[in-house]
Amino acid sequence: MGIVSNPKRSLNELGLSAPIHYVQTDAAINVGNSGGPLINLDGEVVGINAMKLANSDGVSFAVPAIYVEEFLQGVDKQIATGSKVGYPRRRFVGLAYYLLDDEAKRQDPDYASLECGAVVHSVTVGSPAHFCGIEPGDVITKINGQQVNSTTNVQKALHDTTKDTLELEISRHGRQFKVSLKFGDQ
Repeated sequence: MGIVSNPKRSLNELGLSAPIHYVQTDAAINVGNSGGPLINLDGEVVGINAMKLANSDGVSFAVPAIYVEEFLQGVDKQIATGSKVGYPRRRFVGLAYYLLDDEAKRQDPDYASLECGAVVHSVTVGSPAHFCGIEPGDVITKINGQQVNSTTNVQKALHDTTKDTLELEISRHGRQFKVSLKFGDQ
């Protein structure tokens, strides 16, 4: 048994693009067991376990069952009408990040002089972020010339379908440089 600590958690402040709210829980979610049901004490499925917060024990997220139901109803309609079943492809960058804050500045002297930015937590091997040379620990200070001071800046750039490339300004160990990141699809 566990606890649902927030039934409508927005993931924007964690640097994730999510059009929905998630159920925040302390259910143990690890590689290999995401995708399983989150069940209440009455045996009802209330969500689908989706992810856990990196570097954290006991903070996990589930997609609320209502969204799963809506998605499946949409698939049923597509099948019934003979439409192609699927969903829009998402732009894929291949990195996880968190916003630079005072705690990160205290822990790493390389970050102390930076005003703001997105600290790269991890990079997926073979992703667009990997191919353009981004590394964990890098700080993305600007995207397309705009200073990164909130997750909103990052999400707007990721969802701007008028551009196929992001121009990023990076700080790495006190050194500044620029990279061009071409989107992939997922």
